[in-house]
Amino acid sequence: MEDSSFGFGYMNPQLYLACFSARSYTMQNFSTTPCWTGKIYSSFCQILSGRVEFQLNDRTLSGTAGDIFYMPEGAQYCSRWTGSPEIKFIGTYSRFFATNEIGTLYNGQPSVVPLDRQFAFQKIEDLGQFRALDDMSDILQNYYKGTEGQLLALSRFYRLMARAFPLLERQKVHPIIAAIMPAVSYLERNFMKNDPIPVLAGFCHLSESRFYHLFQQSMNCTPVEFRNQLRAGYARQLLSGSELSLEEIGAQLGFESQEYFRRIFKRYNGLSPSQYRKSKETDVSI
Repeated sequence: MEDSSFGFGYMNPQLYLACFSARSYTMQNFSTTPCWTGKIYSSFCQILSGRVEFQLNDRTLSGTAGDIFYMPEGAQYCSRWTGSPEIKFIGTYSRFFATNEIGTLYNGQPSVVPLDRQFAFQKIEDLGQFRALDDMSDILQNYYKGTEGQLLALSRFYRLMARAFPLLERQKVHPIIAAIMPAVSYLERNFMKNDPIPVLAGFCHLSESRFYHLFQQSMNCTPVEFRNQLRAGYARQLLSGSELSLEEIGAQLGFESQEYFRRIFKRYNGLSPSQYRKSKETDVSI
């Protein structure tokens, strides 16, 4: 019997490119620190001029002209760009879906790790092996040249992925039940909001009880606990990298009270917010 799942019959592809775009950015004598939230798409970022410092939860990465970074979906970071006279970089933005992300509900497969989340946020060191600089330039030049140009840009993007794939450092990511991925992605981007469980379940087209069960099964925590983990991580960045008061940080993160903010922060970081900030000011390792 012919397998007609997903409309591809016996071909049964393993990946779908769900979306793709490319853009260039130029800023004059500018330094900025964007909000530390989860990325919606995966990106290749090529620096043409200027400098950047990415502050991740566990490390700092820096780059200058000629460097390329891979930034996976869901990555959380602060970035600071500086340049004289200008900052300029190229970015590609994409998202892949695997067939079993869709088929989980029907085939009983327990969980998946989407392609975009399999790799760590990283600088790609060995550019010469796969001509990444040439591919990035070709992608941008062709992307805005109508349909034919976009098809050519896509071909260059697939070539870039094929060449980069064996060089990328993988990260340990707990498999996520595909049915709850929309809610996980939403929480990573909107953890400052206090959306109720029915809203999150609605993103997944699941009943509230079914969603809650699958979320706990996959993430080993409740949706509220997951959101608080994200908030606690972002709070560390604000405490060590900003002059905001504890009250301002708690309010920005969406906590209903300062007492709740302090309790959640200490649960996931082992210190109170004030103790954590003081340890960073005195360069105490924790």
